[in-house]
Amino acid sequence: EDLTINVASSDPDNRVLPGDKITFTANASRDIVRYDWDYTGWGEETTFEEVFYKDKIFTLWASDGICPEMKVELPIEVVWPTIFSPYDVNGLNDEFLSPNADGKEERANWYIIVFNRYGQKVYEGKCGWDGTYKGKTALPGTYYYTIKFPNGESHDGTVEVSRQD
Repeated sequence: EDLTINVASSDPDNRVLPGDKITFTANASRDIVRYDWDYTGWGEETTFEEVFYKDKIFTLWASDGICPEMKVELPIEVVWPTIFSPYDVNGLNDEFLSPNADGKEERANWYIIVFNRYGQKVYEGKCGWDGTYKGKTALPGTYYYTIKFPNGESHDGTVEVSRQD
């Protein structure tokens, strides 16, 4: 019988918000001697957790010591927020990437810089952006940001500030 591997993810769509953790679980058609979860080294663990900041192909290698090593790849998509509404402070979508908004405490270690369309820095710091600039709610429109993660990686993107009437 050929070796087959099924990998289950704690997020069935493999789509996560930035900083979300996914738990992967491997199930094999027969006893596996060793696994290599995304190039971390060979071991016997059948589960693995990882926090995702960027889109990535997550790779699992498995071997039973008899058949050739088997490779399973899972594409992971990180879905970044594209809009928030600091004008309508109702507890939903009031801040951009705030760890307080959805319990993502790991985001408190992210360094965020936000610029307006003229290249002026409107926010720099940790713990997300509340949508204010010089003490007032920022004007509606598109803003550009750079995020630096504790692991040395970074992400650039845009977010829209929306006025809810």
